[in-house]
Amino acid sequence: MPIMHIISTIRCVIKRFLYILIFLLAINALLWFFSALRYIGYPYSLDFGEGILLSQSVMLSHGENIYPAINDYPYIVSNYHPLYPFLCGIPFVFLNPALWSGRLLTLLSAIGSMFLVGRIVAKISGKIEYGAVAALLPFCLNYPYNWAFVYRVDHFGIFLSLFGLYLYMFPRQKGSIYWSIIPFMFAFFTKMTFILAPIACVIDLLFKKDKKGVKYLLLLIFSIGVPYLILNLLTGFGMYRHTLIYTANAFFLTRMIEGYREILEYTLPLWMVIALSIVSGNGKFRTLIMTYLILLLISLITYGAEGSDSNYFIELIFALSIGAIIWFPSFETKNINKNNFQYMQALALILIVAFCFQGRVMASKEFGQTHNLRALAESQKDVDAIVQNTDGEIISEDITFLAKNGKRILFQPYIMSLLAREGKWDQSKFVNDLKNGRFKLIILRFDVFDPNHTDKPGNLQEAGFDRFTSEMEEAIKEGYGQPYSPKANRGKKWFLYLPKSRMNAED
Repeated sequence: MPIMHIISTIRCVIKRFLYILIFLLAINALLWFFSALRYIGYPYSLDFGEGILLSQSVMLSHGENIYPAINDYPYIVSNYHPLYPFLCGIPFVFLNPALWSGRLLTLLSAIGSMFLVGRIVAKISGKIEYGAVAALLPFCLNYPYNWAFVYRVDHFGIFLSLFGLYLYMFPRQKGSIYWSIIPFMFAFFTKMTFILAPIACVIDLLFKKDKKGVKYLLLLIFSIGVPYLILNLLTGFGMYRHTLIYTANAFFLTRMIEGYREILEYTLPLWMVIALSIVSGNGKFRTLIMTYLILLLISLITYGAEGSDSNYFIELIFALSIGAIIWFPSFETKNINKNNFQYMQALALILIVAFCFQGRVMASKEFGQTHNLRALAESQKDVDAIVQNTDGEIISEDITFLAKNGKRILFQPYIMSLLAREGKWDQSKFVNDLKNGRFKLIILRFDVFDPNHTDKPGNLQEAGFDRFTSEMEEAIKEGYGQPYSPKANRGKKWFLYLPKSRMNAED
């Protein structure tokens, strides 16, 4: 019959095209992996937050409290819970501080997350090829791709969340879902927002009216609450203040809307595949996965906070890769005419290809470019050498220069300035020290003497700049001379300031 011949042809085309897609996605993953290896060995910062976390790892490796009071030096705020910087800092007990430890942990976590996504989908769908597609999909977007190169907590926390989800979905023994609480607990002590996956599990149990739901919730609260209380007691409740009280960033509705617009623009095809799959049948773990996705989508409200970045999107992208493939239309799908399922498969596959093409091809310039590393390293290498050979206290906008050279971290840009503007921190002592030229060297990425410089207060606040208050900038003008840029014609430009007293003495 003609209709059967058409269906058979569509089935054959879909199968072949699926394997072609897997091949292309695997090539992309290999490019990502080899790029990541190059970035791991890069000795200087790629992101503003790397130096901050590196400094915390150094402090923890020396047994120091990363949540100190902010009424005296060091003026720092640790926004995250301590597990990630602690693990990254273990090698620093024996080796000199460097960025490779955090970047390696991030890379391994990203690979682990890929494996878990693929494993979850393959076990539910019963098809290894579906698992392969789901595992490789996230790296078609620049957010998971680029953030897997840096010394940041996100990929590690996502791996722990997905590991907990996997143990909840596929317990090794009947009733052993409680083992999932362990990685969920570690995820929370990586970053507070990684509480969403365990909440989804609790909602799933309560929705199914499973008698284990209340017990699971109580164990989860106990497993998180007791260590949280102990850590706060050890830090004089500094962890609570740093992660909650000192992070009340200004909120911009327009920034939140832009964040939703951006992520939905890239991921809309996957949402459409999920809708298609749910309509076509009764997918297993539907309540769990959809609750997780909805919670993650709601959490993007926080993207409106000043200083937020695209790392907020990563967990949602991994979860979407599960949801888009886990119920992919097949012969086993219920409530669908067997003669029509190939058409639904074809439509779903077209949407997935559209997602890949839009993310990886149309936005290709957003992906990491390793050939820029040499040029980027030029000026950072010069500044690093100057820091290494400067005796005395140094303030640096890029804290990596200090942490990797064993210099004490005295001031953390942006967050302390934000607290000063919000009236939560008295900056007067620090401002006076700047006026008096206390610090032997100040390293900035802008010229305070330029009235139109890029860090001008209020100029780029929604992008997370304003790293120094106007009072601090005026104090630098008063206590320090005109800046100089080492070999400014190469790489990224830095502005170095010497105190006027030191300049006069050298003259």
